[in-house]
Amino acid sequence: MLKNNVKKTITAIILLISISSLSPLLTTTNATTLSTNSSSISKSITSTKIINAKTYKLNVTGASDTASAFQKMINSFPSGTSIKLPRGKYKFSNTIRLKNGMKLIASNDVVIIGTGKNTLFSTGNSNSFQGIEFQNCATALSVFQKKGLNVMSCRFTNNIHYAAINFYGASSSSVTNSYFYDIHKYGILIDNNSSNVIISKNNFNNAKVFAGYRYAQISGHVYCLSGTKIYVTNNIIKNSGGQGIIFSYNSATKKGTTHSVASNNQCISNGQEGITTYGGNKKLSSFNTITNNTCGK
Repeated sequence: MLKNNVKKTITAIILLISISSLSPLLTTTNATTLSTNSSSISKSITSTKIINAKTYKLNVTGASDTASAFQKMINSFPSGTSIKLPRGKYKFSNTIRLKNGMKLIASNDVVIIGTGKNTLFSTGNSNSFQGIEFQNCATALSVFQKKGLNVMSCRFTNNIHYAAINFYGASSSSVTNSYFYDIHKYGILIDNNSSNVIISKNNFNNAKVFAGYRYAQISGHVYCLSGTKIYVTNNIIKNSGGQGIIFSYNSATKKGTTHSVASNNQCISNGQEGITTYGGNKKLSSFNTITNNTCGK
């Protein structure tokens, strides 16, 4: 009887030790799982701020400059905010500077109008523009040494004097399903070793053949002076005053375009070549692929 009791006691002690050894592991695993799940849920939920023009004193008639009020509205939100703009025309005389992660979305018929000489937006990292029209400016979007710009279903029209989008030292960005019209110099300008830029399913056009110029111009719808892994695919490239698409080089920095692709584009009635790659005498542009494009008058 005594031996049996001793055996039962020893067995009970062993079981208690085993359970106590396992329980911290089980508790830790469950806590980690819950924490990870909570973190994933919080990251996946992003609230969109629907803007009331009167609240932020925004003029949406286009009759007067509303850049200052627009910038104050931007400054009132934290980085990463998605902002849905109300319908209207917004006139900017200055440049709006965005915080990282901000997204601007058009609810319907949102037009940003410049003075003809200004830059409309200076982007931060990971900014997005969706469904917005940009008009009458030197440059619509300046992407200076930033990454993660995403432009979707936007319009760049009515006197873009320099570049609709200027990528300078930019990376990991995309421009898709957008429309470019009445571009005087560059539709999309890429320079200073920009990388991993996707330009796809856009329509570039001007009202007249060669953009109305009598002679070919130093310009282009997609003009890459310096960059790597630039992908220009499935676009309509029409009536540029200069190049349709060019992978070229920057004579000042001695940097060219490398490891880039132009494919499945339709190039029509451009002032110079529909698509070309050029690296100068030193062949600074190299390892580029041009394939399955259609070029003609």
